[in-house]
Amino acid sequence: MRISEATHDLGFLGEFEDATFQFYRSEPDAYISCFVCWLQDEEALIRGWKEIAGSIAFGYQGKLDSKLDAWNIYLVFVLLVDVSKATKYEIENDKFSMRKLIVSNVDSDFSIQRYLNDELLGADLALKEMGDPKADKGPFQASGLHDQITSLDSGKKGVGSFTSEEISKLANWVAENEN
Repeated sequence: MRISEATHDLGFLGEFEDATFQFYRSEPDAYISCFVCWLQDEEALIRGWKEIAGSIAFGYQGKLDSKLDAWNIYLVFVLLVDVSKATKYEIENDKFSMRKLIVSNVDSDFSIQRYLNDELLGADLALKEMGDPKADKGPFQASGLHDQITSLDSGKKGVGSFTSEEISKLANWVAENEN
């Protein structure tokens, strides 16, 4: 999956003359929508962020049929200048109708598409190959905890019943063997 620029009529955002908008969607499954709003300065952000979010909620989100689509909308404000921590905190912690992100101090090398893929999809994360944890130990030695539980259970006719002394012993073993 990746996020790419998409075509969508953004005419309902035309009233915001201080802003430039772009629209991105996830593909091949188009259930993530991202509105990117480019602004000149923090004052324009403070003046317009609630109205912009409200217009997107009314003009786009309200017309979606799928709840999954409606819950996966992002509004990303991009500014060339710095944004105060207080402003950023207030806007990014407002979860009404969509998640909001602020990217400030961007330079000419900034790629909004790369940012969206890294931030929303984790495309920049390096995953390492994981082997089978049971492969080297054989079928009955999956872990030390498994061995401890098996040793408590061996010789008992009932399954899954332990005395408080056995549970205490197991809890002590776990406490001593935590990572």
